[in-house]
Amino acid sequence: MKCEIIEDLLPLYIDCVCSAETREEVSAHLNNCEKCKKSYLEMDFTEEKLKVNKPASLEPQRFSMIRQWYASILQSILLLVSFGFITIGVFLENNFSPNGFYAGVIVVPFTAMLLTQLSYFFLHLYKNRRQFVIATILIQALFTLCGYAFAIDYYCYFVPSADVTKAFVLSTLLDLGIFPAGLIVCLVLLLTGFFFSNKFAQYCGKD
Repeated sequence: MKCEIIEDLLPLYIDCVCSAETREEVSAHLNNCEKCKKSYLEMDFTEEKLKVNKPASLEPQRFSMIRQWYASILQSILLLVSFGFITIGVFLENNFSPNGFYAGVIVVPFTAMLLTQLSYFFLHLYKNRRQFVIATILIQALFTLCGYAFAIDYYCYFVPSADVTKAFVLSTLLDLGIFPAGLIVCLVLLLTGFFFSNKFAQYCGKD
């Protein structure tokens, strides 16, 4: 086989896409021809260098950045919504219902949801998405319970009224519908937190 033909076949030979018979002929020729062997070594070295220096695809990196952007938007929405409802609840409580109705139905549940957003910054500490979602829901439930405990103490000791006891406050919560209404709101927010924390972890690449 002529050297010109061998040089034309070298790219196929290097990429192992030629037939077995052609490969044997090229190998036999390279063993006996220093000129073609030199061309083969130079071409093979160039191919390897191109493989090593080939830039990684930017698509996965770009896709990851888009998902991180979605996660940031999602968290911003949760923060704004929570803060907005807290502001509305405080306004309504101070101006229309000083007995704690709006505090129990709006302020406490949405404050718990707002504080839970802090756990989103520690997503990297969790091994997978499931652990993060469970931890987030538990944290939100804990903040909610602490909020109601603080609210009961507040209305017992800091609201100016005569002989207010915790038993009186608890009965008042039931009579005014604060407890059932607040419970419904808390359950809705827990389900919302479950959905958004799952989406947030998914956008951040947690399996």
